[in-house]
Amino acid sequence: MSTETATLQGVWNDDKVHTSVNYEIEHNGVAPARGTFPGVEASLEYGDDGVKIKGSVDLTSVDLKDEQQKGHVLSPDFFDTERYPTATYESTSVELDGTNVTVQGELTLKGQTKPLTVTGVIGTPTANIAGGESIPVHLKGSLNRHDYGVSWNADLPNGKTVLGDTVNVEVILEFVKA
Repeated sequence: MSTETATLQGVWNDDKVHTSVNYEIEHNGVAPARGTFPGVEASLEYGDDGVKIKGSVDLTSVDLKDEQQKGHVLSPDFFDTERYPTATYESTSVELDGTNVTVQGELTLKGQTKPLTVTGVIGTPTANIAGGESIPVHLKGSLNRHDYGVSWNADLPNGKTVLGDTVNVEVILEFVKA
């Protein structure tokens, strides 16, 4: 076992201050609408059988600029957070190529579990300001919201719909040794 691998071994948990899940979806047929979920719990595990990433998002933590819009997003039209307050993701494989990473896993949202692949970069342990070590991770992926039962929409007078079908997801994680 190399010194680097030995340093990585074990569980790393997310640093709440530097962790979020962000999304972007087409709105009114042209512009992107964006939101963020600061309520994230995630872990990164380096073990003899490889690397694993898992996490959950408190959907009620969605940060939007309008409370009425937030109420609609939390309603059964979208996330139905009274019945499904969290979304979870668990890797089934993590492929590392230097700092590039491809994570295949399963996303469970609104009671539906589907495969989702995300790609990005994963850093090496770096000294942080608190005197410990951190591992930064930046991942991106896309999903079709209808696959998860998030299908609300409305027609616009110009023939387009209020929302697009594809949701782009950005996951920003910083892990510290557990």
